Amino acid sequence: MKQSWTTFNIGNLSGKTAIVTGGNAGLGLATVHQLLMHGADVVVASRSVERGEKAVAGLGPQRGTAEVLQLDLADLASVEAFANAVKARHDKIDLLINNAGIMMTDPAVTKDGFELQLAPTTWATLR
Repeated sequence: MKQSWTTFNIGNLSGKTAIVTGGNAGLGLATVHQLLMHGADVVVASRSVERGEKAVAGLGPQRGTAEVLQLDLADLASVEAFANAVKARHDKIDLLINNAGIMMTDPAVTKDGFELQLAPTTWATLR
């Protein structure tokens, strides 16, 4: 009989650092919760630090630590500020969970002039 994978298969993530975009709600918050339960230190990237901190506080005590940093993926200045903040606080990133996204939006462009649904991100600056 084939065994199914569950969150119990994650293992110990102590000493690992993860970033979860859109980590303040839905699947992103569930991902943050599991990473924290398994000991990871998690950077929760959220457009609203207040909403992110409230969501993380609602998870209760965890093995890992969480910090919420502001990130608006539709604003390249915000992406750069986020990347710089992460680089200043962490020596390495072990996991990057690109969860944030939008779909079925009315036609719009970002403040940088890119189509909103396909707005570029500059994760390469985390190197």
